[in-house]
Amino acid sequence: MIDTTTAFVADLLASASADSPGVVHPRFESVMSHVALEGNAFLLAARRDHAPLTDLRLRRDLSSRAMFELNVDALIAQQPELRRTLTDHLDRASSANETSVALRETLGLGSISRRTRSVPFQSEAAAYVALLKYVNAFGSWEDALDVARSVHAHRKAGAESQRETMTYALAASVLGLCRESAASDDLFAIALAGMPDPIERTFAGLRWASLRAKRQGNIDAAEDLIDALDSDLSHASAHRDDKSVGFGMLWNLRALLAVRRRDPKAAHAAVTRAIAHFEQGNGHRTAAHAIGSEEARRYEWMARLNLIQLDIFAHTFVSAIEKLTILVDFSRENDPGSLHTSLSTLAYVHIQNDDPAAALPPLLESHERLRAEYDPFVIDQVRKMLIRCYIELGREKDAERVSALPANFWLPTEMPGA
Repeated sequence: MIDTTTAFVADLLASASADSPGVVHPRFESVMSHVALEGNAFLLAARRDHAPLTDLRLRRDLSSRAMFELNVDALIAQQPELRRTLTDHLDRASSANETSVALRETLGLGSISRRTRSVPFQSEAAAYVALLKYVNAFGSWEDALDVARSVHAHRKAGAESQRETMTYALAASVLGLCRESAASDDLFAIALAGMPDPIERTFAGLRWASLRAKRQGNIDAAEDLIDALDSDLSHASAHRDDKSVGFGMLWNLRALLAVRRRDPKAAHAAVTRAIAHFEQGNGHRTAAHAIGSEEARRYEWMARLNLIQLDIFAHTFVSAIEKLTILVDFSRENDPGSLHTSLSTLAYVHIQNDDPAAALPPLLESHERLRAEYDPFVIDQVRKMLIRCYIELGREKDAERVSALPANFWLPTEMPGA
């Protein structure tokens, strides 16, 4: 099935980059280029990219689905002959001996989606996403749960290889997401015990703690696990800067748990400590570090944004605006991929602070940045805020122009000014 998926991806990329330059968004090409990766290579690519086009992601994430539909529809509209190529791949996939029942059902649903409108994908072109079933280690959501249960049923006392360790960790995540908590806890415990790298243990443990809090609603158990991870990392042999980033991640999750406990004071203290750890660990990162500089800066940005969210929750908008102005500069210098979010959040707070005129410049820049960063649902929210600002400022014609902008927002358009 991987071979079929790889061929499918190759045809899409060839059509996107060679035959129809500019028709699809550049990030669609970059995401499609890694969907056929396996194992650790895929996990690393998925961690760095917020919208990998796998079946698991497309079932749960509306932005990923919209990303796929917009771009494939744009390609087929430009090149009707591409439909035949994709249909050939679809036929080969559905007739393959190893094709699962879940895959066949999805292929069938996709072919009638326009008539029933009762299936996950509203676009006929999106039926082709069924070819991406097996790229994320397990495949479809139904298959993933079946495989994860089987992994748990046949588990060993300890993982004997890196491949087994990764399999246990993936299966534990799937079971945890489906609220099969006891089985998830069993596999996470085996996986963490089999990970020699303390940084990888910390990341896997953070996933476990997050599932305990969000899916099980067990904040006490999540905090106990964070304390154990903290102790493990303190005594581990790892680069000092990597450990600082790890501690930052642990304190950031502590802050989120404090929010769930409705304890803003504790949340503020925890996220402040997280930022201090990130600042300590992000000074001079090199290739010798286990966590890349770009990734570490993104984690620091997330903690800074969480601190600002506390101001927003408390309606202390002036303080939030001051911090967001600094965060915009941080994004420009350290993490350009986060700039559109920093800008749109700043604009949102200006709107909440009854200052639509101040919101317009960051909104317009955010809209322009989103041409490169890409998220269909975020661009929709930015446009809605722009329309609101223009209406409140008495600029109805500008609001109408924004309303009329095309769905394929990466194509050149003329925007109103500030």
